[in-house]
Amino acid sequence: MFSVIIPVHNKLPHLDRSVYSVLNQTFKDFELILIDDASSDGSEEKIKEYQDTRIQCYKRDKPGPGGYAGRNLGIEKAKYEWIAFLDADDEWHEDYLLERIAVIQKYDEVDIISSKHSRQIRPGVQKTNNIANYNEYYTEFRLPDYLNNTGLIWTGSVTMKKELLLKVGMFPDGKCKRGGDLDTWIRSLYKSRQNIFINKSLSIYYRDTVNQVTDHRKNPSKGFCSDKTLNQIRSQSVDKELLKAIDVFIAKHVYNILRRNRKTEPEHRKYLLGLIRSKTLKLNLVFRLSLIGLLIRLKVKK
Repeated sequence: MFSVIIPVHNKLPHLDRSVYSVLNQTFKDFELILIDDASSDGSEEKIKEYQDTRIQCYKRDKPGPGGYAGRNLGIEKAKYEWIAFLDADDEWHEDYLLERIAVIQKYDEVDIISSKHSRQIRPGVQKTNNIANYNEYYTEFRLPDYLNNTGLIWTGSVTMKKELLLKVGMFPDGKCKRGGDLDTWIRSLYKSRQNIFINKSLSIYYRDTVNQVTDHRKNPSKGFCSDKTLNQIRSQSVDKELLKAIDVFIAKHVYNILRRNRKTEPEHRKYLLGLIRSKTLKLNLVFRLSLIGLLIRLKVKK
C-alpha cells in the first residue's frame, strides 16, 4: 500500500527514532526503503542491523544535496502506489499511515495527503503548526493555499501518489542544494487532482539534530529553487488567485534571502527583486530591508 522512503546521510544518533517510528505503525501494509547516501559515521552499518522483511536497503556512492537523489532512487524502487517521506532524524506518530488510509477511502481522486506536524525546538519543548482557517478535520487545499502558507506541507507530513511524482519529474537532483522540497510540492500541487489536509499532528520535526543542512544561521540560502517553476506556471495560468499567491510567495522568499545575506552582489539582488511582479510588494520589501539596515548601522554606532 505505502512505500516509505528515508534517505540517510550521517544521521547515526537519530536512526532508531525514525526507523522504529515507521516499523511500529499501527497500519502494517508498507515497505520501508532506506537509502544510505554515502554516510561516513556508521549509519551504513547501522542500517544493516535492522531485521524486518519490510525493509529494502540501497546505497549511493556520492551524497546528494538535500537528499533529493536519495529520494528519487527510493521513488524509482518503490513497489506501492503511495509514497511517504521521512527524514532520518525525524519521527512519525504511530497512526500516521492509518490516518492516510481513512483519507484514501473517503476521497476517490486524492493525489496528495498532508497533515499537521510539530517542531521540537529543544528537548521537551514542541510547537504544532496550527494552520489558520483550517478547523475541519479534513480540508481540501490547492496550490494558492500552499503558496500562502507553506506549513500545509512538510517532507515528514506528506504522502503522494507515485504516478504524480513521476509525472512532475520527482525531486530536483543536481539543480538545487536547498529548497528542492518546496519546488517538488509546487510542481505536484499544480498537476494534482485533489489534495487533503488532516487537522492532526502526526509527525515531529526535530531541530536539535546532527548534520542539519536547513540551519539558516550556519548555511544561509542565496537563492530559491522554485523560481523557474513559478515563472513557468505564471506563463501558463490565468488564475488571478494563483498569480497573486505566486507573487506573495516570491516576495517572502526574496525578503528572507536578502535579510540573511546582507552582502548580496548588486546583480543578484537586482535579479531577485525582478522576480516580484507587484510594484507595491517590491517597494514594501525594499523599504523593510532599508529599515533593517538602518537599525543595524545605528546599533553598530552605539
